[in-house]
Amino acid sequence: MVGASISKRWTKKHKQAILDSRLKTTALLHQTVKNNPNNITQIVSASAIGFYPDSITNYYTEDQTEVNDSFLGHVVEAWEQVVDTFKTLDITVSKVRIGLVFSEHGGAFPQIIKPIKIGAGAPLGSESNG
Repeated sequence: MVGASISKRWTKKHKQAILDSRLKTTALLHQTVKNNPNNITQIVSASAIGFYPDSITNYYTEDQTEVNDSFLGHVVEAWEQVVDTFKTLDITVSKVRIGLVFSEHGGAFPQIIKPIKIGAGAPLGSESNG
């Protein structure tokens, strides 16, 4: 797992840590693979659905070129550009964009459950009539 947590307060310093921890680590991995004998044929990068513009009705696929104009959208876009440098090494690049991770042992769940435990929770998503 690469990257500073996005679940902490986004101060200017932490936002830079989020960005640097992804870009610099991936660039270091690229340089290491490039400069050392290996049999690597594929890299799988897991980032965030924060890449996509916000929408309740749109269904996005990997063909989507418009990027969310948010901090996370820019992080994912920059990170995936660095991941794409592996193509110059004849390494197949696969990108997976993941939504919220819910687990009792980490991810978003422990943070989301805090206000719910004190009666201040809010629904996630919207009701559907269908």
